[in-house]
Amino acid sequence: SDLVENKMGVRSLQDGAAIVFESVASWQLVKDTTKLLVHRYPAENAGTAGGDFEVFDLSDGSTMPIGNVRASYLHEKLPLVVVHTVSAAGNEGVQVVDLRSMKVHSVAWSKNHYRALTWADEAGVLGFLAGTEKEGKDGDWNSIALAREFVDGTVQTVMFAPDEVAGFPEGARVSDAGGLGLSEDGSSVTFGVAKWRDKDKPTTEDVAGVQIWHTKDATVMPLQEKQAGAERSRVANYVWNPSDGSFKQFAEPELDAVRISPDHKRAVAFDRRPYESAIKKNGLEYVDVVVIDIASGTRRMVLEKAVTNASGVEASSLSLSPKGTYALYFDGTDWICDRLADGAKRNLTKKFGKKFFDREDDHTVPKPPAGGFPVWQNDDARVFLQNDYDVFFLNPETGDGMPLTD
Repeated sequence: SDLVENKMGVRSLQDGAAIVFESVASWQLVKDTTKLLVHRYPAENAGTAGGDFEVFDLSDGSTMPIGNVRASYLHEKLPLVVVHTVSAAGNEGVQVVDLRSMKVHSVAWSKNHYRALTWADEAGVLGFLAGTEKEGKDGDWNSIALAREFVDGTVQTVMFAPDEVAGFPEGARVSDAGGLGLSEDGSSVTFGVAKWRDKDKPTTEDVAGVQIWHTKDATVMPLQEKQAGAERSRVANYVWNPSDGSFKQFAEPELDAVRISPDHKRAVAFDRRPYESAIKKNGLEYVDVVVIDIASGTRRMVLEKAVTNASGVEASSLSLSPKGTYALYFDGTDWICDRLADGAKRNLTKKFGKKFFDREDDHTVPKPPAGGFPVWQNDDARVFLQNDYDVFFLNPETGDGMPLTD
């Protein structure tokens, strides 16, 4: 093999002693612990199997190996790591290691294909897709698994099996393309649903190279061909509540750029359908920016007919706060804050009497782009904005703020 395998060394700052790890594909230090996670390259003849994974304790040199690991995902706030294992025989497994007790919890082991392993941000809850192949079908038939209680007790697993629940769309499947999203506390799961298509059948017949264009087509034929793959990957967005088993659709496949708040209360999306046309005046494209209440399905307009392909203004400048409380956008002159819960809007920058657009941008667009993009505090309480010269520190709720530079 031509692959150059990396080594990784750790040196003690107390006595200078060094430890060298061979054949390291990736490594990660676990915050607030003495644990080091090391993932090694698979053996040259391993086929589809994974490589060795090692939990190394820097305090005493002890180690715990796990074989055939394809990927690992460390929880950002809890000392938990999940590993996805694949054996040479094709079996796949999901295991969770409690890095405090070093106890290994076996969550799943079968011929299923496990994908989209995802942690809840604030809880020890793990979600993933469990897929099985069916001859003649494009993509796996997926169920959703939700597992918890890795620290204090045995693993509890709840499944969403589409073929066992009433009301799941006929002829559709839980799609890999939709990903998997867990709310912060792990109480709900968002996922994508799409038609379960048949695999394309090879053909030896000669096909005429004829294209039929229509004046009402929103996308010209050559672009349709280029975008066919992306269009086939569109999904309807659903939410599942494991506590009562309910699930519902909250966004249709035609919506773009669907972004879901961490608490799964709201989603923001682009709707280009009112403005679809093969003719782009001045090359500009427009969308409506809508906020969706996931529980009720009600919608509210955040921005109407907002330009989306001129970087740094209107829809293309939209910035959601980390907790999903606010949406911030540049209107060509100022930064406007929309409180997503009720639509209350506030101009954050007008009072400073400064120019916030990019003075050096010379694109021929109706509105100039912003001179910089927002940087949020993780708790949504403050946001940093900038123009060509200064940085401003603002409270998006009250509008209070001050320049940090002058």
